[in-house]
Amino acid sequence: YQSEDVAAMEAAVLNIDTEGSNASDIIDEAIEMNRAAAEEKVASNMGLARATTILEIVVVVIGSVFASICITSISNVIAKPMERIMHNAQQGGETGNMDVNEDERAQIKEDANYRDETGQTSKAFAVMMDSLIGKSKVLQRVSEGDLTPEVEKSSEQDTLGVAIELMLDNLNN
Repeated sequence: YQSEDVAAMEAAVLNIDTEGSNASDIIDEAIEMNRAAAEEKVASNMGLARATTILEIVVVVIGSVFASICITSISNVIAKPMERIMHNAQQGGETGNMDVNEDERAQIKEDANYRDETGQTSKAFAVMMDSLIGKSKVLQRVSEGDLTPEVEKSSEQDTLGVAIELMLDNLNN
């Protein structure tokens, strides 16, 4: 080898060592920047996760409150009117007692204002209840000896009304 070649090689090795050290420093700097950026992302994601958890809790609480309000509303709009109808239907059917107190009759008639099946059922029950109570009063008068009451029939198919009317006609004849 020539001395010039050895000096050039030594210079080249020194140059490679310096450039490698510079590259290593740049790589270390890039790694540090990535680590710092990753830590920022982790912190940001943790904050986002906390905010999401709080939002989920708020949504669950609001949903639970809304569900409770709906259940209470449904109970008032459906269950209570049906309970009134059932109670009076059972009383009339099981005991024959058609003496429904005025407050309860008024409430059933108020329930008939609903524009749904509950209202329609309440209305039908109120009409039937009034019809039976009216016919019961006619029969009470007949039992007291009064053969003059008029029977209010719901229709020509009103079997009870027709029977009472026939009974009155026969008794009067």
